[in-house]
Amino acid sequence: MIFVLSAILNGLTAFCGGLMFETLDSSDGLSDNNVRFINSLPDGRLVFTTEQALNIYDGVRFKKYYLDQSAKYELDDYSGHYHLYLSSDTMLWVKNYHKFFIFDLRKERFISPGEYLRGKGVEKRVDDLFVDLAGNLWLSIDNRFYMPGSNLTLTLPDVCGEVQDLESDGDSHYLFDNKGGVHCYNFSGEYKYSRHAYASDEMPRFANTSLVVKQDSVFYQLRNGTHGVFQKFDTTTGVWQKILERDYSLNTLMITDDGDAYISCRLGFWIVDTADGAVEYLPYLRTRRGNVVATEISTVFQDAQGTLWVGTLNRGLLYCNPERYRMSEIYGVSDLSRQGGKGIRTGLFSEDRSGNVYVRGTDGIRKLKFHESGRCSAEILPSEPSLIDLMGEYGSDATFLASDGSVYVDDGENGCVVFKADPEFRVAHSYAPLFSELYLYGEKVLPGKLYGGRLLMPDSEPYIKSLVLGHDQNFITLKFSPLNLLHTSGVGYSYKLEGFDRDWVDVDYAGSTETDISAQYTNLPPGKYVFKIKTYRSEDGSEVSPVTELDIEILTPWYRTWVAWVCYVLIAIVLGWLISWLYIRSQRKAMERKHREEILLVRIKGLIEQCDRYEAELKAQDEDVKSCEPADENSLEENAFVAKAVKLVEDNMNTPGYSVEQLSRDLCMERTGLYKKLVTLLNQSPSLFMRNIRLKHAAELLAAKEGSVAEIAMRTGFSNASYFSKCFQEVYGCRPSEFTGKK
Repeated sequence: MIFVLSAILNGLTAFCGGLMFETLDSSDGLSDNNVRFINSLPDGRLVFTTEQALNIYDGVRFKKYYLDQSAKYELDDYSGHYHLYLSSDTMLWVKNYHKFFIFDLRKERFISPGEYLRGKGVEKRVDDLFVDLAGNLWLSIDNRFYMPGSNLTLTLPDVCGEVQDLESDGDSHYLFDNKGGVHCYNFSGEYKYSRHAYASDEMPRFANTSLVVKQDSVFYQLRNGTHGVFQKFDTTTGVWQKILERDYSLNTLMITDDGDAYISCRLGFWIVDTADGAVEYLPYLRTRRGNVVATEISTVFQDAQGTLWVGTLNRGLLYCNPERYRMSEIYGVSDLSRQGGKGIRTGLFSEDRSGNVYVRGTDGIRKLKFHESGRCSAEILPSEPSLIDLMGEYGSDATFLASDGSVYVDDGENGCVVFKADPEFRVAHSYAPLFSELYLYGEKVLPGKLYGGRLLMPDSEPYIKSLVLGHDQNFITLKFSPLNLLHTSGVGYSYKLEGFDRDWVDVDYAGSTETDISAQYTNLPPGKYVFKIKTYRSEDGSEVSPVTELDIEILTPWYRTWVAWVCYVLIAIVLGWLISWLYIRSQRKAMERKHREEILLVRIKGLIEQCDRYEAELKAQDEDVKSCEPADENSLEENAFVAKAVKLVEDNMNTPGYSVEQLSRDLCMERTGLYKKLVTLLNQSPSLFMRNIRLKHAAELLAAKEGSVAEIAMRTGFSNASYFSKCFQEVYGCRPSEFTGKK
């Protein structure tokens, strides 16, 4: 390592394998630069575990979740280093040296392992765990392996050592132990066979750790101890094959779709062609900024877009796509990098306003020219261009980035090298844009939080497939990550809110800008919508990924729902019925009142006629008394008494305060005597006798319409009209006003 670093410092750099890397580190949002493991999620996001945290990257931002030590679960049987599993229930399992953590991707938080395992029916202490390729969780308990939720159990054979890896395919389950053995079981868990990769005397050299990667019918394995070995096991033949062995540890393993194995180590990484066994070693990496990275690489990973990700122990992340840049040596100018054989680099790069690139050396300025074959030549200029026409001169200690994205490097005694950006470069696979953020009235909506009494997002954004918003929550901003991790040009984005937008809306998105795709809608009317966003090729408009869809419903206010309308109809029916009932009732009462008035009128007429007959009979009796024999003295006296009393009441009708006492004095009687006599003769008390005479007289006045009700009440000796009306209604069955109106 000291020799390599010294060579770099002295400019004796070597060929970098044609790979040009870009960097991501803590200054870009990574929690820290000690990257331990890399994996990808099914939706296209990448997961990076560092010494301190779990980092989820969507091409725009890092979300950091620091390891919750209170949610740690101790593993007695695991003494390896970082491993990251993804189970089928969207749980991330972070396993590292005698412990593990569980991260719930939907809730975006670490959860209690004990509670999770008890929810799976696991009560015993777990010694180790694995997650197979299908996302099934396997637990090691009492030297057996269980799949929670099933009856499947793998019992270890006698030849099996400490299990360090577990994998499954469609037909079988495989256990890899620290003795270099693989133990195969059928799908139902019955033991089939065991195979060992090397003799027993070699076992201690590779007994510490294991890392297994499956491709097709082959398991590739890294094993470490005092030495590191890269080997493979063919499941069809049951044969192990050793591919690469070194006297130091081999950190991580990644197999590309093309069959290339990337193996990281203490300095750089190895590239092994698994088809023909060709081996290439890259001790250091070059970045677009001109830096040479020589550090221990902790992990290597390739995502579905073909991007190679490299995690380091102190420099963060490096990434590149091998197809994005084509490296060419600039022939004929290697002498520019040396002067007098002293190894002094003097190359300078410049670019004119037309995009032509020049290199300055000891013998002048040369213009670089690229041929269709990819070869680059340097043309000596007869005269140097004007310095005014040149811009951006860079010395040999820095990399020159041209306007077309190409990177020029003065590579010491190897001459000048150019990494030419391929204008036709397109990623083999593009992810569908991912829902990343929701804003309500400009406020970011957080998962699991209530807004207006409503839980808008029970899970984190990537797992939200529908939104239900209140009628007053219709000012929204939707943000989507394009998952364009390389930020390549030539890709366009459009979105449309079905039910609101008539046409697709093109997104002004620059491929080199790390920003979200944002769509804002204000005052959305209630209804159901589908937000769609698509990715397409800029040159022909062809779609390159599935269309992302998000169902959105703006609820109708309660007073405009169908239930409210039903209530309105019912209320209208009830009101109509009530109005009809009141109208019919009022008409019926009017008819009844009219009928009563007619009956009362008949009764009044009858009473008047009866009174007239009574007076006529009295006259006739008086005449008979005078003309006939003397009648019974008692009867005559009684009639005379009644007539006198009636006369006194009628004569004092208008006398204020004429009462029973005054009547008794006028009749020369005591009040009690008057009461007894009137009750005996007429079955009426004196007050009732006087009231009836007054009411009779009032009825005559009302019938004759000789004044208002109040005036007649005063004329007939009643103190107020209301009392008069009450008494009149008791005797005649109607109010005085009705009697007057009827008459």
